[in-house]
Amino acid sequence: MPKAADRRRARPETPRKPAPRAALRRQMIITEAARQFSARGFEGTSMRDIATASGLLAGSLYYHFDSKEALFIAVHGAGMDMIDKSVRAALEGITDPWQRLEAMAVAHCDALLSLTDMRAIVTPHASPAMKPIRPALVAQRDRYEKLVKELVDRLELPPDVPPALFRLHFLGALNWAPTWFDANRGFSPSQIGRLLVRMLRDGCGAAGSTVSSGSTTSPESAASPESAASADSAASAVSVAAPKLRSPGPIARPGARNRPAGAL
Repeated sequence: MPKAADRRRARPETPRKPAPRAALRRQMIITEAARQFSARGFEGTSMRDIATASGLLAGSLYYHFDSKEALFIAVHGAGMDMIDKSVRAALEGITDPWQRLEAMAVAHCDALLSLTDMRAIVTPHASPAMKPIRPALVAQRDRYEKLVKELVDRLELPPDVPPALFRLHFLGALNWAPTWFDANRGFSPSQIGRLLVRMLRDGCGAAGSTVSSGSTTSPESAASPESAASADSAASAVSVAAPKLRSPGPIARPGARNRPAGAL
């Protein structure tokens, strides 16, 4: 008859859930890492920088994340989750396609422009050093982009407006907002989302649909003086190769051809 010790050894081990304290420490690290990546960039931030800012020894940081790349992926994923959850909650109970797009744009802008340090992570500038982690970042982005594609595909667009090109323009406009947005001037994030959809809807001649109106001010007042002057050049900087339309998504694609360094 097997001894009690042998029976205990034969039992399959049950995976342990992270201790509450460890989960809180991990979230604290992600929050501080977002600040460091935002201020220094991916290449300019070291694990030692993040450990010091978090009040940890470097060895303790590696207990939670085995590399800077793994930590950046976790930070990016946290930002994407916040945007995705906000948008899905905003869509509940809305059936009209253009009103759903408006709700998505409002929630996207509200989340993106309120993330402060995190916004630089979910809309990073292209960096050659990020190439190895690009597949992981794209995978995190794809679930959200699938939702946006479903919303755009339900719109009654004119025959000469390709849905893929519409989606590129729409997401690009949303994700460029952090470069000029100033919370102390002009439009709120919600107004930016509403007006963008209104301009796209009216430009596409979608009569019959309604988009919520809000109080508006001059568009120039929404941007800081130094950034408003670059709006035209920023808009003309993004080039799209028609045969292969690729969504800019919530993140930049490092190394993408025909895309300037500062374009999303």
